Amino acid sequence: MKRSKTLSLQKKRILLALFTLTLLICSIGIFLMPCAMEQRGVARWLSVLSGAMVWLGGISCIVTELYISHKRRRDRSFCAEFGRAPRYGAIRFFRNKAAAVADVVTAAALVGGIIFFVISNIRLFFAFLALFVFSFGMHAMLNGINFIYINHSLRSKRKS
Repeated sequence: MKRSKTLSLQKKRILLALFTLTLLICSIGIFLMPCAMEQRGVARWLSVLSGAMVWLGGISCIVTELYISHKRRRDRSFCAEFGRAPRYGAIRFFRNKAAAVADVVTAAALVGGIIFFVISNIRLFFAFLALFVFSFGMHAMLNGINFIYINHSLRSKRKS
């Protein structure tokens, strides 16, 4: 039995939700770091938890993104329709409504992070850093070709 090289729209959306969840876990780990730095003695469980969340969330996020990219490249109908589309979402802006929100939040988080770094407010700096990591990851996904692939279905091709 030959396995299909394409994913259903529902499975693609599940992958997007998994990407978002793993990115959120990584960002929450960053958000918890100032509290973890304040712990003293043996009870440094929050340090271990926040570090594990950053690393596991970040690695899982990258693996999910690579899996989506792999499936996109193997989907012949998508490649035939969108073969020459720009690939990288990190350098593209305002491609859809969700991407526009992520773009604005990314810019605001970057500015806020710089301000709180300069005035040495560590807790707010880490809060804005966590927001920046999450919003930049979403910006890159929502403006890129993988988001077009996630929302692509065979029905769009049948309409033409």
